Amino acid sequence: MTKVLFIRPRNPNALVIIPPLNIGYLSAALKREHIKTYFMDAQRYNLSPQYVADAIKFKYKPTHVCISCISYEYEFARQLIRLINYPCRIVIGGVHPTVLPEEVLKETGADYVVAGEGEDVIYPIVSNKLKPGIIYANPAKDIDSMPDWDLIYDDDYPDAPWGALSKSKKVIPIITSRGCPYECTFCASPMLSKGKIRFRNPRSIVQEMSYLQNRYNIQEFNIQDDNFTLKKSHAVAVCEEILRSKLNITFACENGIRADKVDKELISLMKKAGCYRVSIGVESADPVVLEKVKKHETIEEIERGIAYAKEAGMEVRGLFILGLPGETKDSLNRTITWAAKSNLDEANFNILTVIPGSEIWLHMKNNSLVDKPFKTVEYLPEGLTEQDIIKAQRKAFWKFYFSKPKRAIRSFRMLRLSQLSMLIRRIKDYHIT
Repeated sequence: MTKVLFIRPRNPNALVIIPPLNIGYLSAALKREHIKTYFMDAQRYNLSPQYVADAIKFKYKPTHVCISCISYEYEFARQLIRLINYPCRIVIGGVHPTVLPEEVLKETGADYVVAGEGEDVIYPIVSNKLKPGIIYANPAKDIDSMPDWDLIYDDDYPDAPWGALSKSKKVIPIITSRGCPYECTFCASPMLSKGKIRFRNPRSIVQEMSYLQNRYNIQEFNIQDDNFTLKKSHAVAVCEEILRSKLNITFACENGIRADKVDKELISLMKKAGCYRVSIGVESADPVVLEKVKKHETIEEIERGIAYAKEAGMEVRGLFILGLPGETKDSLNRTITWAAKSNLDEANFNILTVIPGSEIWLHMKNNSLVDKPFKTVEYLPEGLTEQDIIKAQRKAFWKFYFSKPKRAIRSFRMLRLSQLSMLIRRIKDYHIT
């Protein structure tokens, strides 16, 4: 009998642990074919590669082990595969294997490396209809079906807000679209989605929300799209379906939306449907830097988008990247000053992480990974030192939150005790102290 064990590797840099939607979608595809699936979450339970390898041999005894990993989970995955001492087929997929399939196949010795979305190839793989090696998968045909929530979520899932704050204790990620048509040089989406975006049927989205509310008492959702507001008609249809269904929920767009893709009408409708917070990808307040990273957005458009959200009564968080190509001491100071004076409620100031698959990564001579994404200087713009960028990160935090003390006061008032340890770690990791 075919038995498939899915594994999420441990990522020591992760601050937020959320249910893995990718594994949920893969498991759902197999269960539609009546395949039994299991799940080991090394991230959630802080498991070692050896512990997982022993569980494979002595507890689960699967016919197939499927590992999904991003780049900062890859080392765990590679160690685990070396330790597996049980006669099973090993399948590895996810963002990192998609970007570097040949390297992953050579380094891990896995039977299958899946490059791309795996829903349509996972059953042919576990039923031995595909030969071992690299499988280049096409985009999934069905993106409306729900993930296997019974496999990846339970009632005692850890408190998992995005950043440090949320309205509800239980927050569930959900996607309403896949892909992104933009070409930002710091992002891997241009390579992964080939400039295309696909949208879910709004009814299927609201049906999933309703199911999760009824089964797990979920009251808050986090939309994980690359850009929920990219196509106005889609965002409008989702919000109208929520209102039509009379779902009493809240939701946030913490993954970031483009400010140039919102207007007063859309923001007002989102607010009415339950959206209380949006994150806006600012990256930099310097127009030269924005142009160099192919953001295709102006600081004036960003300011206008923030104003629309604030007028509608939403909380707004700005997402910034320090140390982008073209960055100078002046541009760093310009971004810090602009952020402090802005109407943003919160801000994340991340040091540029060179993501495998991004244009910046492709142009670098040394494509090795570092241990601490968003906190370690991997790319150094001409004329800057590592300390220039680290000091800018610390300065940005202090100036943003204490030039307007109400920001800090508001954040601490919303903070729950269960989130305190995560906040302390964030302060430590991000050079704030």
